[in-house]
Amino acid sequence: MKPIFLCLCLLAFPLWQVAQDQKNDLKLLSCGKPIVFSSCGIKKYEGPAYLVDCLTNPKITEKWCATQSNNVVIIDLGKPYIVSKFVQHDCKTLEPFENISNYKIYVSMHDPQEYEWITVVDKKGQEDIKIKTDICVPVKARYIKYEAYADKPFTVRLYEFEAWGKEVSQKDIYSSNELTIKETKRNCDVFIFVLIGLDILIIVFLVFLFVKIKK
Repeated sequence: MKPIFLCLCLLAFPLWQVAQDQKNDLKLLSCGKPIVFSSCGIKKYEGPAYLVDCLTNPKITEKWCATQSNNVVIIDLGKPYIVSKFVQHDCKTLEPFENISNYKIYVSMHDPQEYEWITVVDKKGQEDIKIKTDICVPVKARYIKYEAYADKPFTVRLYEFEAWGKEVSQKDIYSSNELTIKETKRNCDVFIFVLIGLDILIIVFLVFLFVKIKK
C-alpha cells in the first residue's frame, strides 16, 4: 500500500500546489491604473477608463463600449507584479444585451509597442457567463492586454476588468531574474512536460503493481 500511497501523493502534489498559490493574498492590481491604448480611442463617454474605475456595481453608462471586430485595451500596472487572476464584469450583469464570447488576455514586461506578448488566457464561447474569472500560471508582468474579438464587428459592453496578483518579493521565484517572453513560454512547456511524464510513470508503476498482485 505504501508505494501506491506515494504515487497518489506525487500525482496530487502539483494540483495542491496550484491551490495553495491561489490561497495566497491577492490584491487588485488594475484599479485606477492608466489605459495606455484602446482600439476605439481614449474617449470619455463609455470609454476604456471605466474598466479600471474599481466599481463593480456602476451606473449603466459607466462601461467600456466598443464596436469593432477586434476590440483591444492595454493597461499599465505601473511596475511589475506577479499576475495570476483576471475577472470581467460583462454586459448582462446590468443589461439584457449579448456578453462577450471570445477573448484573449496577454501580458508583457516591456514597452508594449516594442515587444511581443505572451498569451495567458484564450477563451471562446463564453457568452453565457456574466462574471468571467480566469486563473493563469503566475507570471511577472507590467502591461496587460485585453482583446475581445469576433468574425465581424460586434458591440462590447464591459463594466469592469480586474487583474489580480501580488507584489514581487525576494522570496518569489520570479524575482531572481526578469523573465523574458521566451523564457516564460519555455518554463510553462517544461512544467507541462514534467507533469505528463510524471503521470505516465505513475500509471506504468500502478499497472506493474496490479499485475504483480494478480500473480
